[in-house]
Amino acid sequence: MRKQIAVLASALLLGGGVYAQNALQTQKPKAYMVSDAHLDTQWNWDIQTTIKDYVWNTISQNLFLLKQYPEYIFNFEGGVKYAWMKEYYPREYELMKAFVKAGRWHVSGASWDATDTLVPSVESFIRNMTSSFPIASDSVGHCLLLLPIVD
Repeated sequence: MRKQIAVLASALLLGGGVYAQNALQTQKPKAYMVSDAHLDTQWNWDIQTTIKDYVWNTISQNLFLLKQYPEYIFNFEGGVKYAWMKEYYPREYELMKAFVKAGRWHVSGASWDATDTLVPSVESFIRNMTSSFPIASDSVGHCLLLLPIVD
C-alpha cells in the first residue's frame, strides 16, 4: 500500500510539474500591488504626535503620489484617523474623498482603531467596529472590511 501511494504521489508531482513547464504562456504574468499604511496611533508616541506628524504625512504624501502617478492605489484603515483628517486637515480630507470616489484611495478596515481581538470583551470589540461606521459613511459611504490582526 505504501509503495502504491508513493508511486501515485511521485506521478502527480512529476507529471504536474512537467505539464506546467511545457504549457504555452499566451500572456505575461501580472503583479498587482496596492500601497497600504498601517498606523499605530499610540505606539512610541502620543496622540498629538500621531495627528501632527503621522496622519499629516500619510495624507499629504499619498495625495502627492496619487496626483503624480495615475496608476497608484492606496489603502488606509482606522475610522479615528479619518476623523482626525476631517478635523485637522479639512482641505486634504476633501481631496482624499475625490480619490475615494475615483476608486484610487480605499477606506479599509472596519474598526475605529486597530483592535487586539484576544484581550477585550465582545462588547468592546463590537463597539470598536460600530464606532467606525459613521465616519466611513461620511467619507465614502462604504469601507473594505479587513479582519483584525490576531497576534
